[in-house]
Amino acid sequence: MRVFSKMIWFSVLSCSAGLAQNSDLGLLGGWSNSTAQVTTGGGTSVTSSGGPGGQINYAFQVLGRPTGELYVEVPFIAEAGSASTSISMGQSVEVSAKSTEFLAPGVRYKLELHERVALYGTLDIGLASFGHDEVAAGPASSTVITATRTNTVALGVGAGLDLRLTRLLSLRGEVRDFVTGSGPNQIDGRNHLIVQAGLGFHF
Repeated sequence: MRVFSKMIWFSVLSCSAGLAQNSDLGLLGGWSNSTAQVTTGGGTSVTSSGGPGGQINYAFQVLGRPTGELYVEVPFIAEAGSASTSISMGQSVEVSAKSTEFLAPGVRYKLELHERVALYGTLDIGLASFGHDEVAAGPASSTVITATRTNTVALGVGAGLDLRLTRLLSLRGEVRDFVTGSGPNQIDGRNHLIVQAGLGFHF
């Protein structure tokens, strides 16, 4: 009986160890950039804006093959966006700030190039939330503060490189592009390019 109990205990530990590397948590930071081509009565202009951002990404493996591994991932990305200040002939001041958040679950396919080096691609679909805060003040008027937010569907594609440092830790760098409707809530762009790097924790 004691031998049988030891065998069960050993099997549980072995299964736990086997599952220990089937999930990972990514903590990344970097820069984002949004671009748009806007056509008005006065012509066509291309604008861009960018800002710092961060990402928390949890993923778990659902399929393993000799040529690669398939994960389900849930990335949450927050961008500070751009801020601007305009002064009109010393009479009025306008300050605006923009922010963007993405929550887009999807899949990640990882291809092992080496026991410590892997390439991966991502495909995600979810929600993009665009915020716009504005403060306007002038000598002849009171201060006006507005805060608005617009939510829309976002489709994301990406590619990254994962460099394993230890069994539990890796360096990670990636590029993602989220495609949304053009200019929601005064945020320019259909394409929102995000370049980030950070750490991956494997468990």
